[in-house]
Amino acid sequence: MDFVIKSKELQKSTMIFLHGLGDVGQSWAPLAYFIQEKIPSMKFIFPTAETRAVTINSGMKMPAWYDLDSLSSRSQKELIGLEESSSRLEKIVKQEKQANSIGSIFVGGFSQGGALALFTSLLRLNQKIDGILGLSCYMPKPHLFPKELRPENKDTSILLCHGDSDPMVLPEWGKSTFNLLKNQNLKIEQKIYPFLQHDINRDELDDIREWIEKRLKNN
Repeated sequence: MDFVIKSKELQKSTMIFLHGLGDVGQSWAPLAYFIQEKIPSMKFIFPTAETRAVTINSGMKMPAWYDLDSLSSRSQKELIGLEESSSRLEKIVKQEKQANSIGSIFVGGFSQGGALALFTSLLRLNQKIDGILGLSCYMPKPHLFPKELRPENKDTSILLCHGDSDPMVLPEWGKSTFNLLKNQNLKIEQKIYPFLQHDINRDELDDIREWIEKRLKNN
C-alpha cells in the first residue's frame, strides 16, 4: 500500500521515499509537509514494505524491504527480499513516469529504505531519474560495482546524509558508501551531522530541501 500526498499546486515533480526497518510509509508524511512549504508542486509517494520475518529481530514479522541477519557484518544472507523490493520500486517509478511524463522524479529513503533506493536507482533502474537521496544508509551488494552500474543514472545527483553518532547504521558505512560511489565518478555529495544518531534533524531537513530546489532549477 502506498501513502500519497498530492502536490499543493500543479504537479511538477515527485519524490518516492522509502521508510526504514519496522516503519510504515505514512510516518514520513512530515517530510513531505516540510518540503512542500517551499516546493508546493512536489507530490510524495510513501510505499510501505511487505511484512516479513526479520532474522536479527528473532524472526519477528514487521515491514521490511529485505531480511537482516546482522548489523555488524551486513553479509549477503541479509539481502533476502532485496530484489523483490527493488522490482516493486522500479514499478512505482515507471508508473509515475507514465502518469507525469514531463515531471522530475526523485527516489530516496531512510536506513534500509535508503539502501534500497541506492541499490535500485544505480544498479537496477532503466529509467532516468533526477535525484537520489540516501539518509542514514549504506550501499547493499557493493561488489556489484562497477560491472552492474546502470548507464541511465550515471549522471544523476546523489545526496547522502548521516549522523556522526549513529549507533545502528555506523557512520563509517555511510563514508564507505560515499567513497564507493565517488570512485565511480558519480555526482555525489555527503552531509555529516554532529551528535545526530539514527534519526533526522532540522539541519538535515533544510539541506534536503535546498538540494531538491537546486536540482529542480537545473532540470
